[in-house]
Amino acid sequence: MPGFEEKQAEAVADAFQEAQSESLPVTRDYLDSRLFELENRMVKWGIGLALGQVAVIAALVKLL
Repeated sequence: MPGFEEKQAEAVADAFQEAQSESLPVTRDYLDSRLFELENRMVKWGIGLALGQVAVIAALVKLL
């Protein structure tokens, strides 16, 4: 029959239990800081892309 043997199942269960005990809970402060970092990166990319677009348009206008 396919599946785990008892020793394998116990090893997997022990590994999951150990991994869960070592992980830190996700707090609202952590999520807020991550969201703030993401917003900052998106604003930086947006400004960079807008400036790039202006440069491309200016170059095209100069060529015409």
